[in-house]
Amino acid sequence: MTKKVTGILLLLFYIATTTYGQTSPSKSDQTGSTTVSIKRNNDQEEKLRLKLGADVLFLRNSMINEALQTQSFLVPNLTLEVKGKRFGLYLKLGGFNAKSTLDTTIYNTNEGSLTQLFANLGLLQTLPINNHISFRGTAGLGYMVNNMSGFNSSDDGGLNIDVSVGLEFHTFPMLSYFVDLGYRHYRQPEFGQLGGLTLSFGFIIGSKPQ
Repeated sequence: MTKKVTGILLLLFYIATTTYGQTSPSKSDQTGSTTVSIKRNNDQEEKLRLKLGADVLFLRNSMINEALQTQSFLVPNLTLEVKGKRFGLYLKLGGFNAKSTLDTTIYNTNEGSLTQLFANLGLLQTLPINNHISFRGTAGLGYMVNNMSGFNSSDDGGLNIDVSVGLEFHTFPMLSYFVDLGYRHYRQPEFGQLGGLTLSFGFIIGSKPQ
């Protein structure tokens, strides 16, 4: 499994960092032959952006929902994006901690809690709609760690899948706001699904898509 995950992540990195180029023919006056040269498009040079935001995770696990008395969790996160004109790579880090002090938790403990940390790596594509709005989509894989204190379960970690679509609103040349709707999938062997739908929001520091 580890080798497969490593191979997938390396493939994503290779695709996202492939040099963009264009061909332009030129004729030689002396030989009459046609040559083709590869020129780098300055508008497509890789650009670095920082995304600061939060996810509202709608956890799809009735057992956890009942024990912690909530179905949604606020997940602060930080994302680094390296992108060309419409295509790039992202690294997202985030996590949350939720607690319940009720005596009605599943295993009759005085306190139950869920701590979740994740790191996701994937592909990013942006498509300008007009000068002020751009479409964005992401798809990636990552590693998630869960600590379920009070649920008679040890720490658990494994591969998760993360996808999203959304919009960027460009209010300033180097500052944009975003809203994404996504889905994070992770299944714990003992307790089942620990992912769900995500509603993400925040702002992006960096140039807008061209």
